[in-house]
Amino acid sequence: MPKLKVNNLDLNYEMTGKGQSVLFVHGLGSSSRDWEEQVNYFSKDYQVVTIDVRGHGLSDKPPGPYSIKLFSDDTAALITSLDLSPVHIAGISMGGMIAFQLAMEKIGEVLAGRLFPKADQEELRIKMVKRWSENDKRAYTDSFKA
Repeated sequence: MPKLKVNNLDLNYEMTGKGQSVLFVHGLGSSSRDWEEQVNYFSKDYQVVTIDVRGHGLSDKPPGPYSIKLFSDDTAALITSLDLSPVHIAGISMGGMIAFQLAMEKIGEVLAGRLFPKADQEELRIKMVKRWSENDKRAYTDSFKA
């Protein structure tokens, strides 16, 4: 498996298949190996990327503290470095929280386009995207669960 230097550490990843990119992010205490069945299935039609997040699997394990924001920053750097964008992201447990963190701005873009569809509402769309991405991810998730 190759490693990529991002944010002063080596992240382990694997890339298989061709087509639109799909990134699978594992949960706490897990690794990219847990996605083997999904890789086998989806790599027939997609370029599948799995990652060992910081402190997991074969990636570097620097001292903490760690955070979802830090994992998300590492993952975003990997996406940019590998030129995967646009990318579909699937995560389980902690990986889902990382995926959600990465998706906040995109959610704002989608909602802004639906709420302010007219050409003269561009400024409102930009404002909404900015504000939406400023949501506290934990508080938003807790509120969503309610």
